[in-house]
Amino acid sequence: MLAVYWGFGNGAAAMLNLELSVNSMSIVECQIHDLNEAHWALMFMADPDREVISAYLPDCRIFAIHSNGLPIALALLLGAECAYGEKLGLTKGEAELINIAVNPDHQGKGLAKQLIQHCIDVSKRAELKALWIGTGNSSLSQLALYQKMGFRLHHILPDYFSDYPESIIENGIDCLDMVRLTFTFKQEVSDVGTEN
Repeated sequence: MLAVYWGFGNGAAAMLNLELSVNSMSIVECQIHDLNEAHWALMFMADPDREVISAYLPDCRIFAIHSNGLPIALALLLGAECAYGEKLGLTKGEAELINIAVNPDHQGKGLAKQLIQHCIDVSKRAELKALWIGTGNSSLSQLALYQKMGFRLHHILPDYFSDYPESIIENGIDCLDMVRLTFTFKQEVSDVGTEN
């Protein structure tokens, strides 16, 4: 679904409003039984191991952007209160943006940024203290995007991807290590109980 809002004023202002609304497609939350092969194709772009995806998918919130009835971008948000969350070292009050992908025909349109911001907003509303994301050492554009979105480099998990059934090569670099980044939410200071 795409909503276009026309502004009053000169033609340039109306055109700007149109361009902004075109880049702002609706994000829907999907249930696991709603997923089809197009969803799986997107998940495989971010993680080529079906067994690994199947281990964390049941514990994820699934957010997607659709065009013409098909998913063109997807993000999976995993909470700490599950076995896979524990494997990643998540603690209570944390979540992980564990899988994010955009169909190649729709890349460069800000869809990944829109999904990441949505997951940040969902996590903030849930009053989490931190949102994590991990990516391969070879994922240079993803590392840049995550930092632009406010994530900070935290640590590296050496050889995380070395046991994958097929080797991953991006940007001419062997993907072996996972780079972990975190987005920390500032806790609101409550003045309840304080005297003025």
